[in-house]
Amino acid sequence: SEILLTEDLINRKPEELSDSLLLNENLNYQILQQQQKITELDNDVIKAGYYPTLSAFFQYNYAGQGNELNFNEDNYYGFWSGVWGLNLSIPVFDGLQKQRKLEENKLRLLQIDQNKMQLKNASQLEFDNAGIKLNQNKKLINTQQDNMKLAQELYDVTKLSYQEGVAPLTELLNAETSLKQAQSQYLTALLNYKLAELEHIKVSGQLAKLIQNQSKK
Repeated sequence: SEILLTEDLINRKPEELSDSLLLNENLNYQILQQQQKITELDNDVIKAGYYPTLSAFFQYNYAGQGNELNFNEDNYYGFWSGVWGLNLSIPVFDGLQKQRKLEENKLRLLQIDQNKMQLKNASQLEFDNAGIKLNQNKKLINTQQDNMKLAQELYDVTKLSYQEGVAPLTELLNAETSLKQAQSQYLTALLNYKLAELEHIKVSGQLAKLIQNQSKK
């Protein structure tokens, strides 16, 4: 029997997916970016500690006295008092704590940049290798498909020869076995291609997007 595919499984790819590496979709890369933002914000807070601060204060009180515990205006004398002002604070010396913290953050940012670069290079290499593997499996599918067609043609000819009494049964059985092997190898190549395609999507950082889009359909 001949294998018939109802759709093109080789060139079938979701339209919403990109052929490029989307590094920003990498979870580890996102973590490094978040660490970088937090460290930069920490630097802003530390630098703000060098700036003078100006604050205002205001206090308002009421006091009174009387001969009896009676708040009647005739027996009780009271008055209001208040004070307000400005408070200026100028940082002078903190034992170089801020400077040490800034130096630590500087080293941390350098380390984060280095980690991002290493992750970028490793991800690009993994993506390129996955692409090479995908193309190799695609070529293998074409080869196995050609072999399967030849095996099918040989089987058809042998079957006809057997029906006409020209070819023996053993030759027909051998042709049938070769056809089944060729079909099996083709299906295996097709499966390996789809697995390689899935791996290529995964390393490109688009697997979560694919799953999300498929769940909406």
